[in-house]
Amino acid sequence: MKATLIIDKIDETRGVVLRRELPSRSFLFNFIKILYAMAAEETYSVTDVDDVARNVQGNLSVYWCPNLVVAGAPGDSCQIYHAGRTLSSVNILDSMVEGLMVGIVVGTGANPVTLDDISLQTRVNHGRGAGQLEYGGCGVPFTPVLTHPDGEFTIQRYFTNNSGGTITITEAGIHALAVAGTVISPYLIARDLVAPGLEVDNGEILRVGYVLQTTV
Repeated sequence: MKATLIIDKIDETRGVVLRRELPSRSFLFNFIKILYAMAAEETYSVTDVDDVARNVQGNLSVYWCPNLVVAGAPGDSCQIYHAGRTLSSVNILDSMVEGLMVGIVVGTGANPVTLDDISLQTRVNHGRGAGQLEYGGCGVPFTPVLTHPDGEFTIQRYFTNNSGGTITITEAGIHALAVAGTVISPYLIARDLVAPGLEVDNGEILRVGYVLQTTV
């Protein structure tokens, strides 16, 4: 399996003004650990984005890009929903309240990627304040494309800059949610550097997609 990172910078009046297409070399140890837990149907220790090692339960679902509803404060218990059904009754973490912490994420760090990375170096937070981007829902916009010898599908998210200034994106990645006991946590499963950095001006929209592909 291979992946391609595609980033489009969109101006509301001019449409796509810049496209960057990069080979993704970024699936991390966390990706393999979670896949192993699922395949073996057993718990396995995986470190989440808060640098906490948790025993991920491989017999429960892992989510890459649901639109989540999280209500409450850190430490509270809540229900997490997706597509009209309850995923789990879990404890709310700081990392779940601050922004939409599942699916594609972007940042401004430039440290080299290592296989044991557990978070972006400097994730851009969700919001309209200085240095923030508004995170749209993360989803799979197209059905799989299955044309021999390839098969592929795309995970995609929009980010809107209403911060009042320019933000330069230099890294991107994917968070997956997985269940560990009564806690559902985000885990970094992919990270890529965006070089040179991509400047997103105030009022512009960033569309970030990972195209996952298998080739015979």
